[in-house]
Formats: sequence, C-alpha cells, structure tokens
Amino acid sequence: MREPIVIPDATTEPDAYVAALLDTLGERDPIEVYAGTPEAAKRLCAPLDGAGWLVPLAPGQLASSMPPSCNRVAVRSSPGR
Repeated sequence: MREPIVIPDATTEPDAYVAALLDTLGERDPIEVYAGTPEAAKRLCAPLDGAGWLVPLAPGQLASSMPPSCNRVAVRSSPGR
C-alpha cells in the first residue's frame, strides 16, 4: 500500500501547503504536469464503471464522483455579500 500524501491546510499553513504540493512533483516540471493532468485523469478514471465512481478512495475519504472541494465545506456570510 502506498504511503498517504499529507497536504497541510492552505489557509492556515500556506507556505507548507505550497511546499507539500511541489514535493509531490519530485523532479517533474510543474507546467508539464499541469498540462498533462486532463489526459492523466481520463486514463486513470477510464477503468471505473458506474459503481466504481461511488466507492470511497480510502477509509474516511470521499468517492471519486465527489468533487475535491467537497472535502472542506465552509459557509461564510458577511454583510454586503
């Protein structure tokens, strides 16, 4: 089993967050990785059938069908917004 990637909270630890993301790249060029992301996502998701999208990625994680933004939901209200 692979070791989980720990990414600090971007709001409370922005420098650590950026450093952790860059660490996941290793020696790869960030622009090349970014440019290749859509094709990589298609390739990795191709084997999923309808039910596969509903299986959590790991214990305590969301299913692939859930957008990443669902991991943290914050509702803020302020006057004038």
